[in-house]
Amino acid sequence: MKTILLLEDERALNLGLTCDLELENYRVCSAFTIAQGRRIFRKEKIDLVLLDRSLPDGDGILFCREIKKERNIPVIFLTARDMEEDEIAGFDCGADDYITKPFKVPILHRRIQAALRRAEAEELCYDDGHLVIDFKRLTAALGGKSLALTPTEYRLLRLLIANEKTVMTKRLLLEKL
Repeated sequence: MKTILLLEDERALNLGLTCDLELENYRVCSAFTIAQGRRIFRKEKIDLVLLDRSLPDGDGILFCREIKKERNIPVIFLTARDMEEDEIAGFDCGADDYITKPFKVPILHRRIQAALRRAEAEELCYDDGHLVIDFKRLTAALGGKSLALTPTEYRLLRLLIANEKTVMTKRLLLEKL
């Protein structure tokens, strides 16, 4: 299940989107300010951020830059700021999409799905500074030394990395493999 951080200060819209996205099988971490969003982002494994431009404690542009410095995850602006220069600023700070209010919820769903698909395609490499795995080429190195792994071992590693905060039982691993 993918986790979405939703930063929207308008309470009714925040609650409505949270309910809607949960019905679409996303886990939603909701925040009303950048400070709350920052705490959630550091605490949870977030897969995508839905971000308003105008928040009570600052501009979403700065928070988007902050997010992109830490992790390359999809950020979609969801905002009433519809001027061309606002949209350009959104993309210039690293946003993957920029949606202006009012918007159609089914279109938002498709844009979220597309952003998550693109992000998943980029996750073909893992590098923690010591272990480097290229899942596309099926190569691995530990401390700069090449490792010989079977295709099943690559699938197992990819599954464990993708579910790093989830307890994976033997049964679940066997089902997924």
